[in-house]
Amino acid sequence: MESILIAGATSLRLPTEFGIRKILRNILALQQSVKSLVERDDETEFERAKEFYNLFFIGPQVCRNLSELRSTLIGIRRRCLTALGLNKHLPLRSISRCSIFSAV
Repeated sequence: MESILIAGATSLRLPTEFGIRKILRNILALQQSVKSLVERDDETEFERAKEFYNLFFIGPQVCRNLSELRSTLIGIRRRCLTALGLNKHLPLRSISRCSIFSAV
């Protein structure tokens, strides 16, 4: 469900602060509705969608800087693991899930 909400952002012509706040409010309403229908909590949080739409508030330059920083950190970690001979058994996906990258 989150992927549908995030993919829908491509149809936004000119996102405004008011529009994004409405989207976040609608995500909250959807979250509450789904929570009453589904027993598992992991399917009702919509955290990724909320974080994605909150990125509209920080602006494109900050997003670009965060993305570049994350790529740099992944590269540094990969080089360290290579130097230690540990990267042969560690896929890139698990590198990006490391706790050091979750804050970025």
